[in-house]
Parts: sequence; structure tokens; C-alpha cells
Amino acid sequence: MAHILIVDDDRDILRLMEFSLKRAGYEVTVASNGPQGLEIVSTITPDLIIADIMMPEMTGYEFTRRLREMPGMESLPLIIYSARFQPIDKQTALDAGATEYMPKTLTPTEIVSQVKKLLGEDPTCKQSLAAHRLFLAQC
Repeated sequence: MAHILIVDDDRDILRLMEFSLKRAGYEVTVASNGPQGLEIVSTITPDLIIADIMMPEMTGYEFTRRLREMPGMESLPLIIYSARFQPIDKQTALDAGATEYMPKTLTPTEIVSQVKKLLGEDPTCKQSLAAHRLFLAQC
């Protein structure tokens, strides 16, 4: 099963997401801030990353920018999630290199569903994921 890295400074959110994703069969690693997340990524390559926007030391936007500069991380699926859901927040996340933006108001079931879609495990989304990866490869 896929390996997911969650980067968030909120311990309760980390525990909830870790539990939900492990229950769905994923291997999960957690980091409590951006620098720790980048350090983890330098030693393991997760299949997908979920990162909060508002964190001390480094925002989720900066984490995403730095991750995208790392060799082999240019097209790794990355979800930015936040309690803030203004159009500018979503656009800033996508401009930084996020694959998707989701609100923290999603239920654990909805989060798992988003993860499955981005990993191509949802049969209805496999074609669009392949098209997205092809598009990224051409950029």
C-alpha cells in the first residue's frame, strides 16, 4: 500500500489523519513542521504528502516550494489543506506547486477519498490522473 507523509503542527489533526489513513490501509509518517517534513523526504520517498498551510518555522506554501526544488519531487502528489478556504489561498497553494487544495472541514472518509483519487486508486479518476501526470511531464 502507498506511503503517505502528513505535515502539520496540530497534534490532534495529525493523530486523526494518521488513524484514518492507516485504517484505510496506508503506511503513514508524520512531521510536526516543514523542516522536519523536508528532512523525512530526503530519506524516504512517500507516494503522497498532505501538508497544512499555517505552521511555525515554515508555511505549507514554502514547504511545497522547497519540496518541488528537490530532485524527483517535481510531480509527487501533494495536498495542501487548511482551515482557511478563500480562493486566494487555493490559488497560492496551486501556484506553489500543490496538486490539490482541500479544507480541514472534510471528514476522514472524504480525506481518504481524495488520497485515493490522487494516487490513482479510484477507478473513475485513473484517466484524469494519467492526463495530469502527462501534462506535468511536458511542463
